[in-house]
Amino acid sequence: TEYEGHALSLLKECELQGFDGVVCVGGDGSASEVAHALLLRAQQSAGLETDRILTPARAQLPLGVIPAGSTNVLAHSLHGIPHVVTATLHIIMGHIQPVDVCTFSTTGKLLRFGFSAMFGFGGRTLALAEKHRWMSPTQRRDFAVIKALAKLKPEDCEISFLPFNSSPDLQERRAQGSPKSDCSDQWQMIQGQFLNVSIMAIPCLCSVAPRGLAPDTRLNNGSMALIIARNTSRPEFIKHL
Repeated sequence: TEYEGHALSLLKECELQGFDGVVCVGGDGSASEVAHALLLRAQQSAGLETDRILTPARAQLPLGVIPAGSTNVLAHSLHGIPHVVTATLHIIMGHIQPVDVCTFSTTGKLLRFGFSAMFGFGGRTLALAEKHRWMSPTQRRDFAVIKALAKLKPEDCEISFLPFNSSPDLQERRAQGSPKSDCSDQWQMIQGQFLNVSIMAIPCLCSVAPRGLAPDTRLNNGSMALIIARNTSRPEFIKHL
């Protein structure tokens, strides 16, 4: 691809009926863009209005990811290691792994499908790193983290969520194919000042977190991790990191 959004444009126009799958050679940005494009086409093919999706249609083609970017969290989470040969062999052998995704929307309008999102410190860090792509990946990461820490500030927000049901009968209901949700139907709400809010539908394995940024989240258990850091001192927040 030649620019951000190029893969989305190509997949919007490409005739996919004659293909068995799509392979993305790149990092998290490219892989997420391709996944978004495939899911967007799936909604359109199913006749679903993208701004009012309650139960999204599955992607019609599997997506293979070969890690070749500055960050390869998705490939690392899929295969347990960000290794080009390992990822390629999984694709060649036809291994299919269902993966959860999130829908991100604002004021009733779909923004995109994705695997994770960060608000506050994490969001600012990613934005800073993106603006300095001329640096090496390690330099870019370190620079963005240090600058975001120097300007650390809380965000005042309200968060509502459905707690995940981890009751003992959960596996039994899944085995029986029960359509009942694994989440409680009672929304919980927290309000206050937060330094960082992370949403992750996958474990997000990476070099700095070998077990994952969200180690209790599985690739396809229908839940996502909500990790919140309330307002605290800079030293305490660094301990959290």
